[in-house]
Amino acid sequence: TLWVAYALANVAALLSHYFGGFVVLAQALYFGVFWWRHRVDGREWVASQLAAGLLLAPWVIYIWSALQRTGDLVSRFGIGLDTIADRVLRAFSLGMSVAPKDAPTLLFGFVVLALIGLASLRTLKGAFLGLYVVVPVLVTYVISFAPQVDWPRYFIMASPGFYALLARGMSVLHKGLPFLGLIGFLTVAVPSLVSLNNYYFDPRYARFDFRGQMAEVEAPNGKQEAIIVNDLRQEAFSYYYKGLKPYSKVPREGVEGRPEIEAELARLAAGNEALWLVKYMPPDYDPDNAIERWLAFNAYKVNDNWVQNIHFHYYLAPKLDLTRGGPNYRPFEASFDDNVTLLGSAFTGAVLHPGDTLGVALYWQVRGRVPQDYKVFIHVLDAREDKIAQSDSQPVVDFSPTTSWKAGDVIEDKRGLRLSKDAKPGEYRVLVGLYSGATGARLRITPSDGSPGADSVVAGTIMVEP
Repeated sequence: TLWVAYALANVAALLSHYFGGFVVLAQALYFGVFWWRHRVDGREWVASQLAAGLLLAPWVIYIWSALQRTGDLVSRFGIGLDTIADRVLRAFSLGMSVAPKDAPTLLFGFVVLALIGLASLRTLKGAFLGLYVVVPVLVTYVISFAPQVDWPRYFIMASPGFYALLARGMSVLHKGLPFLGLIGFLTVAVPSLVSLNNYYFDPRYARFDFRGQMAEVEAPNGKQEAIIVNDLRQEAFSYYYKGLKPYSKVPREGVEGRPEIEAELARLAAGNEALWLVKYMPPDYDPDNAIERWLAFNAYKVNDNWVQNIHFHYYLAPKLDLTRGGPNYRPFEASFDDNVTLLGSAFTGAVLHPGDTLGVALYWQVRGRVPQDYKVFIHVLDAREDKIAQSDSQPVVDFSPTTSWKAGDVIEDKRGLRLSKDAKPGEYRVLVGLYSGATGARLRITPSDGSPGADSVVAGTIMVEP
């Protein structure tokens, strides 16, 4: 009966955490040491492992392709074992709500108690808890992991062994002298209270504000809007979504290949005035960036908020004809240095209100090779040159770098801008130009007479009304 329970516990560990298998590995190493010392009958242990493997086989088959994709994307990015040990010890002892400069002092008692606990155990018991702590950390380090903001969570499976050592150390002190036991307790309790105080009352350690961001996503603004979400397991979506706006999961069963994804996005854009993309990272949830790429070329990206590992993108999907030569197109030619000409522009509206969004389509013509990557800036300025909106990125919101352009190309560059809520009524100029992302130096317009040119062009004007 105990071996059956052990097999089921191993299955539960692996189903609860991808790295739960490293604890099972630590136990297997311990059993090997135990078997070597005592030459016990190991058939029941082997049978329990085989049973656990058979129970897990359907799950492994189901997730294998996803694990392979994730494995291709993860990397330590130079995180050393010493950094991992420091962060893991802090995470297990205090949490991450203590400043690194204060951590060594507060961690001292935890380390001493754990070492006392380890030293007090007989050889095999000490080996068991030592392996329980060390093996998951070392194996996770060796196979690598995605270094997201909260990466110490990958090592959490090793924490029960650490807590057992702390408890053992405190017990040893208490049995020796109750006063020492009290000191041991205080070396854990006082730093923990400092950490908890920071966690609950210091804004620097507040949780990521998914609630506020999702409230913005679902807030009514007079537009017909829909939400695109690429993974329903997101905490931000599954927990905080209130059902105030419709959503579509992309990709999903039947909408997995790039043509199907693009057709679904086109359907959503045609039926709405604006779209929210709630995109869970890492990139394996949209491996070829099909969702963002289509929206970059076919909608008008207004903003991009990053909360923990989730991006919240907002796009306009206007029904106006903003094509080159269309009724809203304003032609002009501004020939910049380095073989780039701005042919004209089109706006989603000429009259707006404070807080409104403006969609801008720019049309760039390439005269020859562009020697470096330039960023496009759009500034909306009043008569005093004060900005009420701006956009800065490589063309097509970073999806069409200028070094990829070829002579003769005409690039349609769409982007959105949100006007300041404090914008005063009046006429505003929309200035457009290019600048080097490396130096910040702006490209100049080349006048026909060879004189020094301006570094921006007025692409049009808008009126802001109360």
